[in-house]
Amino acid sequence: MRLQRFIVLNPSYPATPSQIASVPTSVVTLDPRVRIPHAIQYGIGIERQLTGKVRSRRTMLALVDGSIPLSGCECTAASSLCRTPQPNLGQDRQLQSEGYQKSNALEVSFRGRPVRFFSGQAQYTLAKTYNNTSGITYFPASSNAPEADWARSDNDRRNKFDLLGTLNGGKWFDFGTALSLYSGKAVNVTTGSDENRDSLPLDRPTGLHAQLAPWSRGTLVSISTSLIHSCSPGRE
Repeated sequence: MRLQRFIVLNPSYPATPSQIASVPTSVVTLDPRVRIPHAIQYGIGIERQLTGKVRSRRTMLALVDGSIPLSGCECTAASSLCRTPQPNLGQDRQLQSEGYQKSNALEVSFRGRPVRFFSGQAQYTLAKTYNNTSGITYFPASSNAPEADWARSDNDRRNKFDLLGTLNGGKWFDFGTALSLYSGKAVNVTTGSDENRDSLPLDRPTGLHAQLAPWSRGTLVSISTSLIHSCSPGRE
């Protein structure tokens, strides 16, 4: 099977065969400087016994991902701003290794039995993640300035809180609960137009860069509960 892709600017609907025949085909190529992706993770933690049945832990984590696959459009005949235009190509989608991601996190956790009838663990995470790509299918807002996409990751959650606990009612019941509270993720604002003429409708509003994009103010709340009831056997 052979798949051909053509980019027609301002076409009629549907596009006519003459419009398609008037534009060059598009290709996908592999950057000759491509490198194998790598990741480096390191951290340090301190654990402390607070009481006989409660322990706390503080951990600093850092993660660096390099040479992440990134899709860039290097050559576009329709673009007057392209760095290396080639009239015989509609678009050269080049798979590059210019993606980069960096994240840091502080985790504080407690676990144990603080009181006789309750046991469980709680963890709070304060984190920050920045990158310039979300993977091989990601395109920057402008192929002529891909470095402008360095901003908070679309998977970045600044605050996370998790709680797992069991309330013990003696021989009568056990009540378990799980609570998760997460702050909202980042949002990416685009206009759906192609003002920079790189053949991708991913432009952002004028003056709005990736690092200034609005953030979701929503909060993810998840609660799960379970109840186990024990019945004492009757006497004969």
